[in-house]
Amino acid sequence: MSDYFVLTEDKRCVPCEDPMEWAEAWGHKRIVKQDRLHRYNFLRYFGFPQPQPILISTVFLGINHNFGPDKDRHPLLFETMVFGGKYNELCQRYETYNEAVNGHEKVLKYVQGKITRL
Repeated sequence: MSDYFVLTEDKRCVPCEDPMEWAEAWGHKRIVKQDRLHRYNFLRYFGFPQPQPILISTVFLGINHNFGPDKDRHPLLFETMVFGGKYNELCQRYETYNEAVNGHEKVLKYVQGKITRL
């Protein structure tokens, strides 16, 4: 299976066997639209003397980031990352668009202290 994927308008991840075709899709933003999941939430973490803004970002990666033995069965194509604060560089990866949306909300709640486990 290919390590390259495109995100269709209906939020499906479709393998792309030709790396040049994949690069063209990214370059022209025909199929892949990275900003569809790009959500920003500015929070304040008060564990520091000065409040520090925190950015939580979820994006479509376009390349399989599962490097384990099940990489072909379960490609990890979306990523949520936290930038700043106590959880700086916290990273969660997902297989599907819906998992990514739900995972983003879960990370947000975790950083806000509304839940204690991811």
